[in-house]
Formats: sequence, C-alpha cells, structure tokens
Amino acid sequence: MLEAGWEFIGHGMHQKSMQAEEAEAELIQAVLDKLANFTGQRTRGWLSPGLKESADTPDILKAAGIDYLCDWVVDDLPAWMTTANGSPDRHALQPRGQRQNHLRRRESTPRPRCTAA
Repeated sequence: MLEAGWEFIGHGMHQKSMQAEEAEAELIQAVLDKLANFTGQRTRGWLSPGLKESADTPDILKAAGIDYLCDWVVDDLPAWMTTANGSPDRHALQPRGQRQNHLRRRESTPRPRCTAA
C-alpha cells in the first residue's frame, strides 16, 4: 500500500474505544508519529476504533493536524464540524456508510461452491 501511494489514516494503536483512553491526546500523537515514521508523510485523516470517540477527540485531532474524520455516519456528502477553536479550524466529515464496514470482507471471501449430486 505504501509503494502504491495509498493515503494512510489514523485508527488508534489498538482496537479500543477512544472513550476509554485516559491519555487520549498522547495516544493520538503516538499513532500519528508511528504513521509519519512509516509513510514519511503527515497523516490527514482519522477513523476511531469502533467509530467511538470522546467529546474531546475532534478537538484533539484538529490540534494534532488532522483535517478529516470518518467516524460520523451522517450523510452521503461531506459536511463540516467546527472544533473548539472555531471556524476556520474545522474538520471535514467524510461520508462513510455502515455497509462499507463489511463490504470488502464479503466480496473477498470465497463463496462455497454448490454442486449437484
């Protein structure tokens, strides 16, 4: 994926809700640092584990330089969220339907063949 030029986004260090993190800002920064070390680029997007974030997550992410969030399943068009710092300090909310969570897995899983007896 790196060689193909794909864009990487943050997703947490472990599959654990951001709501359960005591040091959320430090965890987010550790994830972003790890991705930057791997890709050589600053990460622009974020998808929280389990689509769960704390009330502070959007503000922490914006302060860390994140431009867009994929946690909010709100529409099929991008929308804007204003953070604590106010406009123009805001996030783009990227469309993401729940169907996308399992679509690739279903499409890539071989289906059993039925044979006539």
